[in-house]
Amino acid sequence: LIQLLASGLAHELRNHLTGAKLALQTCESDSTDHEAIAIATKQMDLAEQQVRRLLTVQTGNTDEKDAASPCTTLLQTVVD
Repeated sequence: LIQLLASGLAHELRNHLTGAKLALQTCESDSTDHEAIAIATKQMDLAEQQVRRLLTVQTGNTDEKDAASPCTTLLQTVVD
């Protein structure tokens, strides 16, 4: 049941994230606030990483790169 819920939630989140990211990319060329768009796009990428982690609950597969990324991501966010 948890695997089914994780899969469904990941699918729905990914759909929303993809739409939002496309909208940001469309606005990027028209906007004067490139820094805000870059930050928003980065946050979308971080959310996508979380969705991939959620999918590991369903598949049971783990990716070594994703396992180390929370610390790296946190450090980069603090630096930015």
